[in-house]
Amino acid sequence: MNSTTPAYLAFAHLIIDDLELADGTRITSRLGGAGTYAALGMSLASAPDAAALTCGVGTDLPQAHRAWLHASGIDTTALVARGPHTPRSRVVYHADGSRTETPSYGHDHFAGMAPAVKDIPVEWRQIAGV
Repeated sequence: MNSTTPAYLAFAHLIIDDLELADGTRITSRLGGAGTYAALGMSLASAPDAAALTCGVGTDLPQAHRAWLHASGIDTTALVARGPHTPRSRVVYHADGSRTETPSYGHDHFAGMAPAVKDIPVEWRQIAGV
């Protein structure tokens, strides 16, 4: 592996979550999504090598979230700005332990931010796993 190629690549969504807990507590603008969690796990398992994440994001992706990804050993080179809005979801946790998740910008927007093979840098041919 060369020093510019991450060890592993998470091929899934990054989402900004607005949470509502069963007791009514609201927590907004939390970094989430399957891609974020997968990339974090890959980074922990592959340290000191970096992991990476690819998917569509918006130009509104907070710099603090991008900085957290970098500090966690996650390369963000393949996060591709595809419009003004990063996928965002409202997640409501219910007293019975279930939850509902609704994309804030609609299902079409969410689908349009899905990862794409064309977004993976060509120089990353040596990735150990996706």
